[in-house]
Amino acid sequence: MEDVEALQIGPKEDVAERKKRAESFKHKPIIITIYSGTIRRTGKSTIAANLAAYISLYTSVLLVDLDGTSSLLHGVWLAPGEVGVLQAWLAGLSPNVKPSAKVPRVHVMPPGAAIVKRHVEVEPLRSIIWRYAPSLAIVDTPADGIIGDLALRIGDLALIVLRNADGFEDIAKRAGKLLFERRTIAVANMETSPIELDSPFPVFHLPYSREVSEYRDVFVAADPKTDDGKKWQNAFANFAKELISIYLSTRLS
Repeated sequence: MEDVEALQIGPKEDVAERKKRAESFKHKPIIITIYSGTIRRTGKSTIAANLAAYISLYTSVLLVDLDGTSSLLHGVWLAPGEVGVLQAWLAGLSPNVKPSAKVPRVHVMPPGAAIVKRHVEVEPLRSIIWRYAPSLAIVDTPADGIIGDLALRIGDLALIVLRNADGFEDIAKRAGKLLFERRTIAVANMETSPIELDSPFPVFHLPYSREVSEYRDVFVAADPKTDDGKKWQNAFANFAKELISIYLSTRLS
């Protein structure tokens, strides 16, 4: 396994500070659920993939892909006959877990093909994640209105990804009770201008970058070619570190 000092993703960080953050993850696995209700194309998968890559600086990460409609996360796919996390959840099977093709210390559970209905028990999914997650799991959800709602029930932290303020109102109406039951909630958006949101939760703006949109990969580990790309990387690093701090401050208080 790679040493904390050996990894370099995005802007440089003091090694002592990085090791201090790494120590914070030596507890029961944290589950972060990435959610946007039924609103599509908000950037959930981009944030999930890059957040997994960045947090791998501090600890090993399990990236759980529940969205069978998204592009491949971290360049990982299932071979014929292999079991995705959706199939494992519904049928009590063991899912295939594969190393990221992009960065070290990230493993991915691809989704597979399965139809999830609203009455499905969610505890088996939590058990699967706890069984395979070393210290932190990031769960990418589809905008299907069912899987995402179910996944909210198992998350320690809910990260809402929005395009505009109207999206937050829609999500609050849809899953307000579930969201307020979470110990920590944050909101992120990746538009050109920050959204103005009357929210009790911290709101992070990741400035729009054409380079990030066209890259369609783990951009936080890339070498940016444009100023916009560099700004996005710096903003994402600050967002990821703040997200970790917010959660750990509530968890350890």
